[in-house]
Amino acid sequence: MAGDYPDWDMSDDTRAQLHAGLDGALFNGVPGGGDVDAVIEHVGRDRLLQAMSGTTDKRSREWKNARDNLSRWRRGARTPSKESQDRMRAAAEDKRRGDVRDARSVHVRYTATFITSKKPWDGYADADLTGPQLDGFLAAQANGDDELAAQIVADAYGLDPEFVLGIEGLSGFEIQW
Repeated sequence: MAGDYPDWDMSDDTRAQLHAGLDGALFNGVPGGGDVDAVIEHVGRDRLLQAMSGTTDKRSREWKNARDNLSRWRRGARTPSKESQDRMRAAAEDKRRGDVRDARSVHVRYTATFITSKKPWDGYADADLTGPQLDGFLAAQANGDDELAAQIVADAYGLDPEFVLGIEGLSGFEIQW
């Protein structure tokens, strides 16, 4: 799907705004990796253990180690390492993407200055994503390709990818499902 869209001309600041806006809108309310109990509540114990251990085999050494670590963290005997916190956050983000995918329809809107071949245009991209567009949007976001995610929304809104050369001045991110 990435080959379907030309690269947009954006500054590093605009790329950072895009990343922060999309992540903030999509993961609003998702617990951070340091809050073990909140992650367990959000993801579920077994699903979190699967993400932490990399296996579904409850008899494996990896699963038992993850289970024991989780118990230690919840008791307060130890705190999770940065790597473990990142894994827990990733599990929570995957759960949110699954919830959004299960909704089967997502409304995405962002406001920006669209750079075109004629003149800049202050406007917004506002679209309901379903099916392949939703899958492409979530996959692009998961892979860190925020530009592609924004292009999918703009295309679904009706902005021709060849017409838009770039964006700047992003604001007003909204994702509802």
